[in-house]
Amino acid sequence: MVLCFLVLDPAVAQNLLSNGSFDTDTSGWSAFSTISWVSDDGAPISGNGSMMNMSSFNNNGSFPATSHQFMVLPDYWYLTGVSYKVPSASPVPWAWYQIFWYNDMGAQIGTSNQVSADFGVPNDSWENLAGISQAPSDAALGELRIYFQSADSSEKDLPFGLWDDVYVFEETIFLNGFQ
Repeated sequence: MVLCFLVLDPAVAQNLLSNGSFDTDTSGWSAFSTISWVSDDGAPISGNGSMMNMSSFNNNGSFPATSHQFMVLPDYWYLTGVSYKVPSASPVPWAWYQIFWYNDMGAQIGTSNQVSADFGVPNDSWENLAGISQAPSDAALGELRIYFQSADSSEKDLPFGLWDDVYVFEETIFLNGFQ
């Protein structure tokens, strides 16, 4: 399977996420874990700041950061992409993301497939993930969740990683299921 990472110029395509570049802060994002802004480390695409997500324990679980909800059109395709970095001091073994879909009443109606890295992520380098997802026929809203996985309970170091250049674009070429 060949996966191409699509880099789109934000001036040309409209990112549906507010503050996916984390140039100055982490506004528009929430988490049950600790998120903070990092001013001196960012992915090569933007080269500016990033968002650090840190869990307070290791339990082989995941700890997401969640975007605000954004409007989607039923049956439309959405291009997604993220950059992430796991420092060598972190025991995070895996990173992924997915879209949670909601209807116009705010009820969750499904999720996209996970877009993930191989288990055993590289350390100290910015990596990219990209995918495409189709909104369900009754979708009105989407919410992107970006995940790191924690290590097992024997690991003493807390799990953390960095996110940058998080994008959701409405696909404007193949609106009819690639027909």
